Amino acid sequence: MKRTSRPATDTAVSGFVSAITLCTDKLTRYVKDLTDEELNWKPTGIKNPISWILVHLTAELCCCHSVVTGKRLLFNPAVAGVAWGGVRGLEFDKDGQLPAPPLEGDPAKHLHEAWEALRTALEGSEPEWERREVYADAKMHTAWWYLTHSLCDFAYHTGQASSLRKLIAAERKRDKK
Repeated sequence: MKRTSRPATDTAVSGFVSAITLCTDKLTRYVKDLTDEELNWKPTGIKNPISWILVHLTAELCCCHSVVTGKRLLFNPAVAGVAWGGVRGLEFDKDGQLPAPPLEGDPAKHLHEAWEALRTALEGSEPEWERREVYADAKMHTAWWYLTHSLCDFAYHTGQASSLRKLIAAERKRDKK
């Protein structure tokens, strides 16, 4: 079935796709040569290691996919730090677990899979998904609000991963001395 063209929506989808692609590309570069220990490392006073960021952002993309497609999530987003208020109205398996980052190979594998599924859904969807509402912050919001909120969260955590990556590089340099 051919997607109905709507210039404003097409432009917004294109912008969203570009922004998330930029973030996923950066995250991939940040994690490609990290050890498991480094993926799970966090300095004193910092709450989230890079491994948690990968799981959280994968869950965020899956929630966006659910908003766009109306499909049930196969995991409980709360286990990945997605606030309950952000997922009310989405159906999910409360006992399901989101897969942890792979221990070997590409630590961002699940992130890429979730992003590919969402991107494909967005680019092939009909505009009715835009009328869906999601309950967050004690009120109903549009699907676009949720995607924009997720994009902001994605950008924030990508910056957080960048900072952690720089700290890890400094630790490596210090350990070599």
